[in-house]
Amino acid sequence: MGVGLSSAQVPLTKLPGWTRESYGYHADDGNTFTGDSTKGHSFGPTFTTGDVIGCGYNLVEGKLFFTKNGLNLGKAFDDMPSNILLYPTIGLKTPGEEVQANFGQEDFVYDIQQDLRSLKKNMTLTISNYPITDFNNWQTTLHKLVQSWLLQNSYPNTADAFTRSTKIECKENLQRIQQRNQIQQLVLSGHISEAIRLTNRLCPNLLQNNPNLLFALKCRQFIELISGAESDYQPTMSYDNQEIASNGHQFNGDLAKLPSRESRNNGCNGTLDSNDGETSVDNQQSTSSNSLQELMDIDPPTSTTANSNDNDRSNSLDDKVLVQNQLQSSDKISTNGNDRMNSSVDEAEEDDRKFSRLLRFGRELNEHLQQLDKLYGKNETNEKMLQDAISLIAYTNPMQSCYGKLLDPSEREPISQLLNTSIVKAEMGDSYRPPLEEVMNHLRKLVRMNDSHGRWLVDQLY
Repeated sequence: MGVGLSSAQVPLTKLPGWTRESYGYHADDGNTFTGDSTKGHSFGPTFTTGDVIGCGYNLVEGKLFFTKNGLNLGKAFDDMPSNILLYPTIGLKTPGEEVQANFGQEDFVYDIQQDLRSLKKNMTLTISNYPITDFNNWQTTLHKLVQSWLLQNSYPNTADAFTRSTKIECKENLQRIQQRNQIQQLVLSGHISEAIRLTNRLCPNLLQNNPNLLFALKCRQFIELISGAESDYQPTMSYDNQEIASNGHQFNGDLAKLPSRESRNNGCNGTLDSNDGETSVDNQQSTSSNSLQELMDIDPPTSTTANSNDNDRSNSLDDKVLVQNQLQSSDKISTNGNDRMNSSVDEAEEDDRKFSRLLRFGRELNEHLQQLDKLYGKNETNEKMLQDAISLIAYTNPMQSCYGKLLDPSEREPISQLLNTSIVKAEMGDSYRPPLEEVMNHLRKLVRMNDSHGRWLVDQLY
């Protein structure tokens, strides 16, 4: 018979201690085993019918001890792993053997409370007597942790105020931080195309080397086109070190070299660049206006009597003035009606153009996803991202749809943080992480470890 601890990976056909990740105290020879059935270590007395064997696990110190009939037999193992979940294990080998287990539903024969009181006292003394010889150095270290987090997460104004208040040195390039902050603000305001251009000026190869990041940004741009925050319909993507616009032209280099919205517009008469596949806005409006004018022209009301009879010259001057006033009034009504109709039609045509560009943008996103799948393998995250974004155009009121959450401004924050982190890593190295984040990550692991291993122990101590 064996008593001890084992992980979930240990086969149930073996006594505790006979395989890896298991620890046991055996009845027949009093030996302890761990990981090998042939290498037992002399530990304590044998035990048999009527004996009460206890197994105690000190998670704080990583020690395992056993008791017999209320007496502590001493430490059996002192190098217990902290990263493996271990479970109470009892191994029976002979047919007819019976045991009764107590996991705390009854008082233990061994006085475990004395061990808990001793452990609490030692922990309290350790904390109280921990040497802090130079508090100023500790304070400076904490200040540097906060400063580095503010700088790397692009809070230049707060970092500057904090640095001046704490009087610690700042070694970061504040101009670069301001630029990163500007990129984040562009993303948070929905101006994704401008954020991409500025990113390429700041880190020319970043998006080329991170195609999934660029794809996520362009999917966000598609969403912002629907929300109205974005106005750049130029669906330019980048893969395989080439940039491909929707018109089929190829651009070598980064996105910053592509024509901006200003350069695509000639700045004179609002004509869209031919690369967009659109005709002149003014020309279209003029053509539409002329055709509408032909349809809407109304013959001004005239006096047949006054104009059809050449021999009748006896009309008074007052009659002529009346006719002229009627003509002018009719012209005004016709002109105002034409303006309203032209405006309504122009708005409808502009909506059609926007929707056409949006569809073209979505098609290119889909083509780009296929290229990414060919180059790097299928990515389910990218597929879902694109599917959710494109689904918005299927609804008359996207905000009220099941995908409406995507239009919430708060959804911009994750992609903003991801882009900023990528820029920082490009500047500092892929393995870099702000020191405060390292500390917080360590604390999270400790909390998880305590939650899985030591919740009961901490509750008992405090």
